[in-house]
Order: sequence, then structure tokens, then C-alpha cells
Amino acid sequence: MSRTPLALSVTILAIVLAAGCGRMEWRACGRPEGELPAHLEAESFGVQLIADFDHRKADGSVPVYLVNGRMWPLSLDTQDNEVFLKLEVRGADGVWRRAQTHAYSGCGNSYFVRRLRAKHFIALSGYQPAAGALREVRFALYEQGFSLRSNVGRALVDERDVARATYDSMAFQGADIEWIASLALGRFERPAHLDPEIDPQSSAIYRLGSVRSDHRRARELLEQVVREFPEYEEDARNSLSRLDLARR
Repeated sequence: MSRTPLALSVTILAIVLAAGCGRMEWRACGRPEGELPAHLEAESFGVQLIADFDHRKADGSVPVYLVNGRMWPLSLDTQDNEVFLKLEVRGADGVWRRAQTHAYSGCGNSYFVRRLRAKHFIALSGYQPAAGALREVRFALYEQGFSLRSNVGRALVDERDVARATYDSMAFQGADIEWIASLALGRFERPAHLDPEIDPQSSAIYRLGSVRSDHRRARELLEQVVREFPEYEEDARNSLSRLDLARR
């Protein structure tokens, strides 16, 4: 039986998509709950994030298992097939902070939805820095339509990662405009562990150029930067141009 080029292409694509949990996976994926390591205990129902701190991988990373104990698939937003799993550390003030940076992709093809089958799991690798201090940590999923945190354990944390994550693109994503304002106007204490080349004030000024929720406040702040910070005047004017362009 002969096939047209279009039919053949569709057939090949279907075979590729059926192969597993690849970047363009449209079908549900995962492994049955029964294949979880015997020493782990998963709930019969609900969704869990289980960090196995006592059984590190050869590269030092922490095995983390995302378990879907529900009776229906779980949709997961991904970037380059990663589910936005991030290391968090509890500070001396009791506040949990991200201890792993993130950089978004500028390519739309990097973002897909994975669907984890009911009563299945996927194995993930929990980030560990090359060096650091043992701290109380957990892992968390970001950029999902739900909140999910793992059990707490002890693992390495690099304070430079905590400082970097405070001002990376994920931190600015959806951030309160007044927090961005405090950075844009230089009203913050620079973390001791922050790399010299990272400039939170410049990043905040740039971010104000893409604010959509409060255009007037963003413009006021950028105009204030122009008046008070001559070293950032060019950056602020560029952001004003982008802000006005988005309004057209």
C-alpha cells in the first residue's frame, strides 16, 4: 500500500511521539508507581515530590521523584523537557529561598506540556552545587499551575547561588512592581555573595520596560531614574521607549 508524503510524515511523527517522554511528547508518560525504589513510601492518592537525600547519584545530585497518585494525568509545563525543579534553602529567618538559578529560553519551541500518567512517576535530578555548606533544604516545582514542595533534608547550598537567584529572570517574572522599584532606585542592600558583574539596578530598570500591569507607575519610576541616576539614564530611556512601544 503506497502512502502520500503527508501520510508518511504523520506516521513517522506518531512513532517519534510514542517513543517516550521526549520534548514533543503529547501522550502521557511515566513509570508505574510499583517501580519506585522499595525504601520510598508514596501516598495512595494525590501528587507528591519525594527527595531521596540518603541515596545520592554518582554525580552528587539528589534523586527526586514526582509521583502522580491520582486517577487522572497530571499536566506539567516544561522548558527543554525540564519541569522547573529548583533547590530551596531555609534561611536563618525561617524563610525558604530559591538556591538555584534559572534562565528562560527565548525560543518558543523550548516550551511544551508533559502529561504524567495516573499512578505513575518520573525520576528527576535535584540540583547540587560543586561546593557549598550543608543546609536544611527542599525541592520545589516552579512555573506550574499548582504548588508542590518535597520533604526536607540536608544537602549542599552555595550562597552565591542564593544571591544569584534573588535577581535572576525567574525572580523578576511576576514580581511585585514595588520590589522592582526598590531595585531600580538603588534602595537595596547588595548581598555579599553576589557576583560583581550582576547589577540588580540595571536589571530592574530593564524589567520596568516590559511592565504591563501598571504602565503609569513604571513610567514614573523610569523618569525618576533619568533624573536621579545619570549613570543609568540611557538604560532608563531605552526602557521608556520599549514601554511606550508596547502601548501602541
